[in-house]
Amino acid sequence: MKWIFADFDIKEITVSYRQSKQLNDLARAMIRAVGGTEQNASLPAHMDSMGVAPALLEHATNAEPIVGWLADRIREIERFVGQLPSTAIFVNTEDDVAPVAEALNTALAEHNIHVIACREGQTVGQESNVRVFDIQHIKGLEFEAVFFVSIDQLATLHPALFDKYLYVGTTRAATYLGVTCQGSLPYTIESLRTHFCQNWQQGD
Repeated sequence: MKWIFADFDIKEITVSYRQSKQLNDLARAMIRAVGGTEQNASLPAHMDSMGVAPALLEHATNAEPIVGWLADRIREIERFVGQLPSTAIFVNTEDDVAPVAEALNTALAEHNIHVIACREGQTVGQESNVRVFDIQHIKGLEFEAVFFVSIDQLATLHPALFDKYLYVGTTRAATYLGVTCQGSLPYTIESLRTHFCQNWQQGD
């Protein structure tokens, strides 16, 4: 641009309006943890940007406790907000999309919450539906609430891309973020543990 317009003025965007303070702090800490270049984004001083800490489930060795925890957190959000806001579940492969959607649909059926399998990243369904995506198809999307399923397995499947998937996925969420692990947090982001709580009902 400078070559075309010598007097072109470049300004840096330093204010973020999308995320709560807790998620903005987590995203910045995540960049530091993986050795990236920190962005000097700050939250607007005149806005109430307080939210809730991201929630973490560890040592969920099979699908049942993961689905149960996801269902509980989704119902928490619905109780807090009054009606369920835009909510997404990020899974590690395309093959996980339908099974997770079906299991979560069963768990939430009596609460009249519908879960949609979004194959190949298609943003089908209504805003009030919980939507399940392969992590590879989430760039550019935005939701009030985002959940990662088994991020320790994501780190094993995509070691070279893990930090990018995690950062992009985290920044898709505006207010609520939930993370599950079959084991424990990957060692590369162990330093982020202090940012998490177990659930939003108790905040611990």
